Amino acid sequence: MRRNFLRAAACVALGGMSATHAAQTIAPRKLATNVVQMKGGVLVNRQRLTTWQWLQTGDEIITGPHATLTFFFSDSAFHIRQNSRVVLGRGASINQVGSLQVSRGAVASVWGRDSSGQIITPHVTANIWQEKSRAGCGVYTEIMPNSSGSTQTYLCNCYGGLELVAGERREMLHADHHSAIWADPVIGRYGNIASADTLNHADRELEYLARLVGQRTAWQTLGKKIG
Repeated sequence: MRRNFLRAAACVALGGMSATHAAQTIAPRKLATNVVQMKGGVLVNRQRLTTWQWLQTGDEIITGPHATLTFFFSDSAFHIRQNSRVVLGRGASINQVGSLQVSRGAVASVWGRDSSGQIITPHVTANIWQEKSRAGCGVYTEIMPNSSGSTQTYLCNCYGGLELVAGERREMLHADHHSAIWADPVIGRYGNIASADTLNHADRELEYLARLVGQRTAWQTLGKKIG
């Protein structure tokens, strides 16, 4: 019941619906699906996603123009934005996401305190690193065009710890409140990773996802409301 309330409250925070309406729409669906919100056309394994469908690890998810999808697993939650293609890799069990492969578009994700996984893009792999993070890990990932007509990865470690791998280059990234990088295509042995500003996402998006799995962000745990 408490988890139902948390999911309802999270919808209020992001979607603006009343608490009563949110509880009525989410609590029953919890028993049949792990999809919290769906807007527009969403394909799962090349088939249109239905309202009551349960997403599984191994699924390929494609969102169309103006389409979004929010869903959760046992200890992780995800918000996929429009024009995205994402593959959910299996973790230790069918109910745990072990990897998030993002080939286009944008995804916000929250990983639980005991999660181990990785976010894979065409330019960099981010391994979830929990050693110094008691609040789990929150990440925003977006594939963007670059000046040469190709693409680059924008990745923000919103909180928690990440090991970044680009070719033979490895870097550790730890944050309590947003530390972002650009990653360009790997040429030769080492990828090009540069620091970046916070772009295209906000605190409440991560707070919303954390609440779906009964957690809090690092800044909430530390008693700081920033931004």
